[in-house]
Amino acid sequence: MRAVERMAPHPGAERSQIRPAGTREHARVRSEAAPLRGGRRTVLLVEDDPRLRRLVYHMLKRTYRVLEAGDAAAAIAAIEGGGVDLVLLDLHLPPRGESPAEGLRVVDWIAKTMDRVPVVVMSGDQDRSLPESLRRGGVKEFLPKPLDVGRLLEVVGDTLGGTGETRS
Repeated sequence: MRAVERMAPHPGAERSQIRPAGTREHARVRSEAAPLRGGRRTVLLVEDDPRLRRLVYHMLKRTYRVLEAGDAAAAIAAIEGGGVDLVLLDLHLPPRGESPAEGLRVVDWIAKTMDRVPVVVMSGDQDRSLPESLRRGGVKEFLPKPLDVGRLLEVVGDTLGGTGETRS
């Protein structure tokens, strides 16, 4: 897969996953370097915080093929490339990281064009009505940040049929 790169500053310090001020983030799509075994299911991880993205990537990579994106444009490009079985999506993405607008744009785009791809939202957004609103809009599950690792793995496994293998 071709890498898509854009430089974008971290959107805000109000989030629980913070990097030092002045650092820059490469928003990119990157596939796991290891060869695929037995047609593993593909998870697109859309998260602008590089530390959280690496943590989730390493939790999933043994079972699933993992693609990464750091912004909405890279996420949409990866989904258009085909083969994505699940999208794990942060709502607060650059360039407007202080609001969920970019993540909601991805949710809306998937619902209109790729409705067969399940979406699991990961967000620290404090709006208590958001999870139910997202579910009504087609989102499979809402995972609050900071993430509960066990719950994340459970939701991904349940959504993809319990294994990383492609179902026939």
